Amino acid sequence: MARWVRIQLHGVRMGVLLGACLCMCLLNGCSPGLNWRTLAMGRLTVLLPCKPDQAERNVVLAKQTLAMEMVGCEAEGAMFAISHVQAQNALVLEALLADWQASALAQMRAGPAAPSPAQTLGRHPLPMLLMNAQGQDASGKAVQARLAWVRDGLDLFHFALYSPHIHEDMAKPFFSEIQAP
Repeated sequence: MARWVRIQLHGVRMGVLLGACLCMCLLNGCSPGLNWRTLAMGRLTVLLPCKPDQAERNVVLAKQTLAMEMVGCEAEGAMFAISHVQAQNALVLEALLADWQASALAQMRAGPAAPSPAQTLGRHPLPMLLMNAQGQDASGKAVQARLAWVRDGLDLFHFALYSPHIHEDMAKPFFSEIQAP
């Protein structure tokens, strides 16, 4: 009888050890590939799923040279990017937006993309123009894109998500959690 108890106790210890190992493996396997973090850009607060790289360069949009701030990162095979320019006056905003949209689609060799109806950012009054497109990445591989432009006064922001296949768990936080003051 004592021998059976010892085997059972040993079996319990082995079960606990195996259970602990299984839990560690599951937790390790569930480590988030999308580690969302808050970032301020202009007056907006945005979410990115990884530590962003930052850059600034001059671009020509609507025949104007503008300073463009950019942040972006890659996570789970997707590229998340946010760009920002400030228009010189309100009269050129529509031309900037149209030129930026055409440039974004041409860059990925996409056909015409139909924009979704204008949306607003949750409880904030800033309008967002959202569109989906399919094209090619720089290496010629098929890529999907979800693109959005947000205007805040003279500031124009572009949000871009590029992936071979866009999942809602990557797109929804990126586009729906944009906050304005």
